[in-house]
Amino acid sequence: MEPALAYANIEAIQSGISAGDYSCQEVVQFYVYRIKQHEAYNAVLELNDAAMDHASRIDKKIKNNEANSLFCTVVLIKDNIAHANMHTAG
Repeated sequence: MEPALAYANIEAIQSGISAGDYSCQEVVQFYVYRIKQHEAYNAVLELNDAAMDHASRIDKKIKNNEANSLFCTVVLIKDNIAHANMHTAG
């Protein structure tokens, strides 16, 4: 899965999910794996504990044809932007 996702854009990721190549949960797992591979840089200080739950809900919506146009868009939020239940530097 790594070569397919390492440099994929949103459209390619969504196409792969729609084709059944991988699930949204697998996409999130991949990015968490990539973050952990580069922990020495301290670039990502906190991961959302609910990310896999969100991905699971999105996978169910995809299965039921209820997913919105940005389904399984994984984002990295800078720590000066507030997000529920996560620490912020701002």
